[in-house]
Amino acid sequence: EREMQVALEQGFASDESWRVRRSGARFWASGQMTPLRDDQGCAIGFVKILRDRTRQRAADLRQAFLLELTESLHDAEDAAEVSDIVADKLRELLDVSRVGFGWVREGRIDVTRDWTDGRVASIAGSHPLSAYDADLIQALQAGQVVAVNDVEEDPRAAGSAPRYRELQIRSLMLVPLIEAGALTGLIFVNAEHQRSWRDDEIALAREVGERMRMAAERTRSRQAVRESEERLHVAQQAGGIGTFEIFPERGAVAVSEQFCRLWGLAPQPELKVADLLELVLPEDRTRLATINSQLPDTALEYVEYRIQRPDTGELRWMARRGEPLRDPRTGRLRYLGVSYDITERKRVVEELATSQESLHLATDAAEIGTWDLDLTTDTLSWPPRTKAMFGISPDGTCSMADFYAGLHPEDREATSAAFASAVDPARRATYDVEYRTIGKEDGVVRWVAAKGRGIFDATGRCVRAVGTAIDITSTKAAAARQAFLLELTDRLRPLTVPHEILACAVQALCAHLGVERAGYLRIAEDESAELEIEHAPQLPPLDADGLLLVFGKRQLARLRQGYTSVDEDQGEAEPRLRSLVAAPLLRENRLGAVFYAGQRSPRHWNVGEISLIEDVASRTWDAVERARAEEALRDETQTLETLNRTGYMLATDLGLDTVVQRVVDAGVELSGAQFGAFFYNVLDDEGGSYMLYALAGANASDFKFGMPRATAVFAPTFRGEGTIRCDDITADPRYGRSAPHHGMPAGHLPVRSYLAVPVSSRSGEVIGGLFFGHPQPGVFSERAERLVSGIAAQAAIAIDNARLLQSAQRLADTLETRVQERTRELEEAQEALRQSQKMEAVGQLTGGIAHDFNNLLQGITGSLEVLKRRVQQGRIGDLEKLATNAMASAGRAAALTHRLLAFSRRQPLDPKPVQVNPLVVSMEDLLRRTLGERVELVLMLGGDLWLTLCDPNQLESAILNLSINARDAMPGGGKLVIETGNAEIDAAYAARSGDIRAGQYVCISVTDTGTGMPPEVVARAFEPFFTTKPLGQGTGLGLSMIYGFARQSEGQVRIASEVGRGTTVKLYLPCHAGAHAADEADAAPPAAPRSDAGETVLVIEDESVRSEE
Repeated sequence: EREMQVALEQGFASDESWRVRRSGARFWASGQMTPLRDDQGCAIGFVKILRDRTRQRAADLRQAFLLELTESLHDAEDAAEVSDIVADKLRELLDVSRVGFGWVREGRIDVTRDWTDGRVASIAGSHPLSAYDADLIQALQAGQVVAVNDVEEDPRAAGSAPRYRELQIRSLMLVPLIEAGALTGLIFVNAEHQRSWRDDEIALAREVGERMRMAAERTRSRQAVRESEERLHVAQQAGGIGTFEIFPERGAVAVSEQFCRLWGLAPQPELKVADLLELVLPEDRTRLATINSQLPDTALEYVEYRIQRPDTGELRWMARRGEPLRDPRTGRLRYLGVSYDITERKRVVEELATSQESLHLATDAAEIGTWDLDLTTDTLSWPPRTKAMFGISPDGTCSMADFYAGLHPEDREATSAAFASAVDPARRATYDVEYRTIGKEDGVVRWVAAKGRGIFDATGRCVRAVGTAIDITSTKAAAARQAFLLELTDRLRPLTVPHEILACAVQALCAHLGVERAGYLRIAEDESAELEIEHAPQLPPLDADGLLLVFGKRQLARLRQGYTSVDEDQGEAEPRLRSLVAAPLLRENRLGAVFYAGQRSPRHWNVGEISLIEDVASRTWDAVERARAEEALRDETQTLETLNRTGYMLATDLGLDTVVQRVVDAGVELSGAQFGAFFYNVLDDEGGSYMLYALAGANASDFKFGMPRATAVFAPTFRGEGTIRCDDITADPRYGRSAPHHGMPAGHLPVRSYLAVPVSSRSGEVIGGLFFGHPQPGVFSERAERLVSGIAAQAAIAIDNARLLQSAQRLADTLETRVQERTRELEEAQEALRQSQKMEAVGQLTGGIAHDFNNLLQGITGSLEVLKRRVQQGRIGDLEKLATNAMASAGRAAALTHRLLAFSRRQPLDPKPVQVNPLVVSMEDLLRRTLGERVELVLMLGGDLWLTLCDPNQLESAILNLSINARDAMPGGGKLVIETGNAEIDAAYAARSGDIRAGQYVCISVTDTGTGMPPEVVARAFEPFFTTKPLGQGTGLGLSMIYGFARQSEGQVRIASEVGRGTTVKLYLPCHAGAHAADEADAAPPAAPRSDAGETVLVIEDESVRSEE
């Protein structure tokens, strides 16, 4: 009623207050009530229009809140008062259920006080941090504001959802207080229902937390100052801390020790006032009253000033307070006061000011425009930022007509429909739309994202619409550019032909930017240009020279430096491309190509369009270069495959005709010729010479004009003077100078491109020539020439090989017979060599045992002579003893002779299982007689000796040869040890040695105490015919034969020798796992055949005594 009364009296009445919607949600509304009057001016009713100003109210409240909070916190006395102020202020601003503050101590949150709306309970008390999710606690410890819209769904809080339900919390916001890197407290804001925290609310909470932290620091600083002042006041009679006493009449000041420390002075009882003032910054000196005329009779006012410490040069903020003291006797005044350092407090104040300025800058930097439409008056309000989105200057007017006129035609319908839904009382939809605008004054197209809502009165009529607008042009452009580039990349990826890649790129760019012409101009090293592709479907084409004229010298100079050239209007002088963007493509600091886009009409190119053209140019260039590289790689691979295939065929196929045909086929494939031929000379059986040819890409009937002659064109090839390559043979000065055709005869294969390569053998003979042709000029490149020259070299080798094969085939018939004869000769020579070595050993044996054999004969003859005399004397009683002695001597002589015959007889190599120890024992008697009395023979035979597989006769020969060599090395006598044993050769030793396999071996070692051998003799000991014995005393074959026997038996020989100490030769023979053969010596001799009665026995004997027996 009062509002109606005011409206009747003043014509209207205004108010602002919180109101409640039917849904129960609060909103702040400003209303204006106007009386309705009849024709006589009598009031017949009232109209009240409400405007939803909730957001504005919130902004105003936030600003006022921060200002009021700052003022309230400034005078707070302690931390508890600071937390109470913050909680009270936040609950006034935010529509929440609970607000409070808690200190974090020893893993717990101590809440001393909180505010609630009455619907939820207080949570004052101590709560363990472990009751809440670790991720949430970690975020707080990192100094992050945590805003959870729904604790049931947010993974940072879902683990503690039961705890939150118990505390009646559905959404929450936590603001940490970090001091010295640690979480010391937090502000909590709770709601019992799900809530979406806005960015401005989170930013506000963060700002509140920062201000609370600084206020807490400030209160602690103030508390410290107060305590310090109290201490100073108590201690002033005793000299106190930072105390001073001014004596104005003599310009002196008495100071305490702490005062001196604060000012950076050496401790001293009194200073001149003038000296202290020198330490105060000049601009602050006027604040300090220090002389009688300046000093008041009352207390010294609080003053802040800066000093420069003399000891460190540091600037410090100081504060001064003082009280006057009058001398009751003299009436003179002196002043007792304190001085203290407030530098840290000043820093805190400055940080607070900086924080307030940052908040203002952040709000301004958000670049969010607003709009407000009063539907009752059709009045549209736009701030300068929103006007700029429609291309309207800040002082320009705006209306709904400007809004609709500024919408892009393609977006006008959808935007209008969205706005209609927002102001429709039945729908009341949220206005959330993105649209393009066309600047009213500048014509620039921009993208705008707008949001808003309609405000409805009690009757349901929309009376106002408000919202925000953000310029998203750059975001849209970036997204469109990215989408276009991704699509272009997908389209280019499967393409492998450079021309197709270029065509795809220029077509896509023209369609995306709406330009009329785009193309790709390649610049050669000689500055000539070639237009590889241009897309201009509605325009006459441009050639390369025309484009260079369009670019002009100035633009070309910029392009060569790597700068993109942009022309928005070249004027009427160049109507084909008035506006143009040309992007340079450099390789190795040289302009290699230009990618351009343009149109016939002027155009403003924005930064995004220029960047897009540059990006497309670069990606297309890379794709083209990659395709060309892949194409070159495919060509090179095919070339290598052809060369390898041809080389393999030429190496394996020795047929002359097929070799030549394959060479021609390969030459045509590698050079790109349409046809090719090879002409060469072949000698027939009668010695006549004639020309043959192989063809590819042509028929024999095409050569109906006969064989080529040594004309000016062909002669250099047949003479082997070098390769001839002509882009156009008809333009060559050598062409057409020979009769009778003076060029190619009528009906000849059409040849313009010509390539001829001579084929020469190893001896320098020109075998023939490879000739290739093509109807088009300029087909054969330097690469083709090199490839064909390589094929020609391979052809020459193949033809030489074919000829050699023919010669070899003529020798093949007699080769096998000659090889067999030679093999037989070598085997006979080897056998003779072996036998000669054996006979040498026999000679050594016979010389050594001659004395023993003579003693045996004397035993026989002596016994027979005594027997003869006894018979003559008639003394026949003891004849049997004499006969037995004679027979025994004869038996020993026969055994010795048997050994010599067995050793010296010629027989083939016959390996068999051998027991080495019995074989060595059987040779003992032979060896002792051979070595003589001055050489001591010692046999050291190992137990459980393994079998070995070898020829026993060769083994005996080897042992005998080694023993004879040892005897010769001990001319003055000595000791010879023959030792046998088992040996294991491991893989490591075998790998290091390289000439013996790992495994089990039987080792026969022959060691002497002779003269020994130096290393250089040991190194050559196994060489055939190498000997250190005097001429005529050795053949040098002994050790080489032993080495051959060991290797033939899959064994090895090792020599260890030291001059003056002797030599050891070890013979390694592989272990044999089979059973040993019976010793032939132990086998019973076969029974001699006996004659039957009436048979005659023929006895043939060259010894007469034997024949008479």
